Amino acid sequence: MICGRVGVTTEKRENRKVERELNMEFEQKKYTAEEVIALRRRVEYEDQLLNSRTAIVLTLNGLMAVAAGLSLPEIARIITAVIIIFVDALWIVCSLDAQHYIHDLTARINLSEHTPIDETIRGELKKHWFRIGTTFFTSVVIPALLLVGWVLGLLMSIWCSS
Repeated sequence: MICGRVGVTTEKRENRKVERELNMEFEQKKYTAEEVIALRRRVEYEDQLLNSRTAIVLTLNGLMAVAAGLSLPEIARIITAVIIIFVDALWIVCSLDAQHYIHDLTARINLSEHTPIDETIRGELKKHWFRIGTTFFTSVVIPALLLVGWVLGLLMSIWCSS
């Protein structure tokens, strides 16, 4: 066990070192106007993809809520809740990963001297601690609230049936 933990710690340190080196490389790179436009298109594509996938997850939540509300046996309701809890938990992890990727691409755009003015303004607005972006709200916060609701519903269902 101890050797395994040491190996993991060493591996994490090496990963952080590589990550720092990559960050230094991309901070030193000067992007041309064409590269900034390509990065901007990629950000818009990834953002749109994240939003459309979030819509699918939210629709699935609605359908599962209807399924749980039907006059089904109690075990079917519990299975429905467990499935959607699993889906929501995985979605939150995946959407956070996508958010980080979009953030990294945006950071690369902001390092350039060819940063579009709307990106500069958006960056200034995000400096406030209470500012939550719409993509983050729809793809992380709402599914997290739904996850909490499903967990509470599952616990209440189990508690009331026993």
